[in-house]
Amino acid sequence: PGSTVTIHELTGSASASDSMLRIVHGNGGLADTGEWDASGNLTMTSVGMLRPQTYEARFNMTNPATSQPSPSVMVRASVMSVFGDVSPVVTTTMVKKTEELLGVHNGSSPLEVLVPTFEIKTVEQNTPFAAIINTITVFIKANCDLLPGSTVTI
Repeated sequence: PGSTVTIHELTGSASASDSMLRIVHGNGGLADTGEWDASGNLTMTSVGMLRPQTYEARFNMTNPATSQPSPSVMVRASVMSVFGDVSPVVTTTMVKKTEELLGVHNGSSPLEVLVPTFEIKTVEQNTPFAAIINTITVFIKANCDLLPGSTVTI
């Protein structure tokens, strides 16, 4: 089909396996869809990429329901020559962003997943006596940021 770029070791995703993922790209270079498989590989086909350009591809995946650290993500490619033969590009580890995101350490790393929970969750009252106004106080501290509009139900 042409030159391909495969991002692999995207393990732990809850995305449906053996499906096509929509690729959003800012400056071309890649086809609009990529092949996703159960092993955590996303293969994208080049529609023409030039050496001096940096290309961006965005795609949506579903995080798992449990916490997990970000896997080591790798990239490999197969480059098709003008004669149709294919030359492999050496597999290499991708550099991951490791910034805090939404209050999660390394939250910008791909498939770094944290199940939100409360680290502190206590409740107390100021009086146990009948027929008296009683003030209930709660203390909560989440393990991540709660953005405006988040709902906390007590």
